Amino acid sequence: MNLAAGPRQVADGVLVPHILNMDGLVFPAPGRYSFEVRVDGEHHLSIPLTLSGPASSAQA
Repeated sequence: MNLAAGPRQVADGVLVPHILNMDGLVFPAPGRYSFEVRVDGEHHLSIPLTLSGPASSAQA
C-alpha cells in the first residue's frame, strides 16, 4: 500500500481513518478509560474514552 499526503495533509504524516473491532472487550461500568498505545514496551500515546451510563427514564 502506498500512501501520500492529500488535500487535508497533517503535519506529522498521512491520516488514515480506520475501525478496529475488539470482540469480547467489556467495560465493567460507565466512566473514564483509555487505550494506551505502546511500541516495544515504550508508551507513545493515550486515547481517552468516556462511557456514559444508560439513559434514565423519568416517571411522573
